[in-house]
Amino acid sequence: MKKLFFLLPTSLLAFHLQKFTPSIVYEEWKLPHNEKMGVVKYSLDYPINEYFFLGSGMFGAIKGNRGGFFTFGFEGGVHFPLGQRVNIESSLFLGAGGGGSAAQGGGLMLRGALGANFNLDIVQVGVGVSKVRFLNGDISSSQIYTSLYFPLTWLPKDIDTINYFYFGRYFVKKDVKDTSRKKMKNLSFSGVQKEFFINQNSYFILSSAGASGGGSDGYMEVMAGIGYKKALFSLPFFVDVEFKAGLGGGGKVDTGGGAIWSASAGFGAKIYKNFYAKADYGYISSFNGAFKAKFARGFIGLKEVLNNELLQKYRFRAINKIHFTKKGDFKDPNKDKRLYLLGMAIDRYINKNFYITGQALWAYKGKSGGYTEGLIGIGLKKRIFNNFYLRSEALLGAGGGGGVKTGGGMIGSVDAMIGYKLNKHLTIEAGAGYTKAKSKGFSSKDVIFALQVAF
Repeated sequence: MKKLFFLLPTSLLAFHLQKFTPSIVYEEWKLPHNEKMGVVKYSLDYPINEYFFLGSGMFGAIKGNRGGFFTFGFEGGVHFPLGQRVNIESSLFLGAGGGGSAAQGGGLMLRGALGANFNLDIVQVGVGVSKVRFLNGDISSSQIYTSLYFPLTWLPKDIDTINYFYFGRYFVKKDVKDTSRKKMKNLSFSGVQKEFFINQNSYFILSSAGASGGGSDGYMEVMAGIGYKKALFSLPFFVDVEFKAGLGGGGKVDTGGGAIWSASAGFGAKIYKNFYAKADYGYISSFNGAFKAKFARGFIGLKEVLNNELLQKYRFRAINKIHFTKKGDFKDPNKDKRLYLLGMAIDRYINKNFYITGQALWAYKGKSGGYTEGLIGIGLKKRIFNNFYLRSEALLGAGGGGGVKTGGGMIGSVDAMIGYKLNKHLTIEAGAGYTKAKSKGFSSKDVIFALQVAF
């Protein structure tokens, strides 16, 4: 086993941004009582060699009546070329999550798939069959899927990006009701947004946010879109407009099947070196649900050039966290189970020891499938002797769903871990922490295990 740890990452030594392959998959799952739920899978894969790949991704509801259903996980697979334009692909996805009041149980998910991909140069089109099962729930479904793969071999070596943290509030229309048919309250939220500039003015957007106040704990959204930015003369100010579409729901927010869109206009400035701030105002709506709202947001961000050199400053961690909960942590007083979470952290190192981290975790065991945490924070890592080091973190963000009592949804967490560096690329960690909601209710002592990958 030790030899495996040392041999596996050698294939990653030639790591390049252009080798990543984003993909989108659509399929329809059969739920209990003959209900169907259309889901979209977003994933990012990386080739280990000519035949094997690893990656991570997420599923989200987009059709049906389960808006707010999300799962996250890790994937591995193999593909065999059949000529220059066709390959056969098989994969296995291990994930966690739920929501939308679906029958996901604790949230642990397995998905196996077998299909064929057709290379059309700019894009690859795929079709196949998949089997999904929630091991501690009541969802078990076989279906046909269709897929699109977007090879990034055309990407330039340097890409201007801005990483934003933002907070805001949804001002819900007066006649909007939640899924329990009660009048919906205004909703506070926080999130992250990454902008990839195509040229000086136009950019692609990826964003994710969760509820942090307003009684809709458990609400989450994941969106993508386009933006246009225009500098104001030679001043350090700019205006921008954005249009996004994606998936959202949970927290009794009625987004129907889960598809949402938004449009906004904003004003910002370069405040110091590569640091930016902006504010915007806009409108968000579900495609086939009741949710409609105006919103205002404030942003703070850092501009950096994304290339293979910059990616050496990033670390990726697969995390298993156990919350030791108590009866008062749940909306159902009969629940007193441990809550197990699976997730990933992306750490951006500022120097050798200090870093900024973003983390997302989903429940997979503990009868609270659908519970999600999205956190950002700071960390400090210090070598103590030989290959051992200590890590400590302070995190703040949003959490909710699965019947966990987090009030408006804002949570905070602190932790400390000890790690052992197996080699240049792989590190194992174990530690403990404490998580608490801002409002009365959820608070827990935590045990954490992690596997860190460095390229």
